[in-house]
Amino acid sequence: MSSNFLRISQGLFQSSLILYTYSYHLAFLAALPNGLDLRAPAIGALLLASQAMERELGFWVTGEYVAPGKFQKEQFSFDNWGDYTAETATSKRLVQRATRFVHSLKQWQGDQWEQVRIRVSSFLPL
Repeated sequence: MSSNFLRISQGLFQSSLILYTYSYHLAFLAALPNGLDLRAPAIGALLLASQAMERELGFWVTGEYVAPGKFQKEQFSFDNWGDYTAETATSKRLVQRATRFVHSLKQWQGDQWEQVRIRVSSFLPL
């Protein structure tokens, strides 16, 4: 594994664990029939990688790995990690679990995405 993996990073979605997972998402996207369009950032893939790492690290919260059970509430699914609407007697509101950072990522400049691309390419060449 490269020394890039162990680099201390700061900032939103800059964790080596997230970027390493993101690199696999990009590799799978690149294998699709139309390929991966690197001109547009894969925001959804980066969010999914972040959620996957949040879920996985949650199994280590005790300091030891505690495997997930087989119940639906413990699965990595849209029901557990996707957005949903919370309803009360008088209102509805969107709870953004999957998309809460979309706006922030859409504000990123080209150089921020380029930094991500460089770090990701050290994990899996695209």
